[in-house]
Amino acid sequence: MNGGVQCWGDNYRGELGNSSTTSSLVPVPVSGLTAGVQAISSGEDQTCAIVDDDVECWGDDTFGDLGNGAMNTYSDVPVPVGSWSE
Repeated sequence: MNGGVQCWGDNYRGELGNSSTTSSLVPVPVSGLTAGVQAISSGEDQTCAIVDDDVECWGDDTFGDLGNGAMNTYSDVPVPVGSWSE
């Protein structure tokens, strides 16, 4: 996969970003992130990626971790971060 993201492991709160909450022992593609990914960063239950000129995050959002203005929820697919700057 060139410029895409794959994740594996626990998926209780959408940590794999593949539109499900089924855990996986092998890498699975993250929904919508098949190209253009420049960097990724992960926490305990969430991951964010710089995609072209945007940032998208997925997984647990209990404390606003996804940066999309929502809290106490999760996203099992990447969602855009509200605003950021380099």
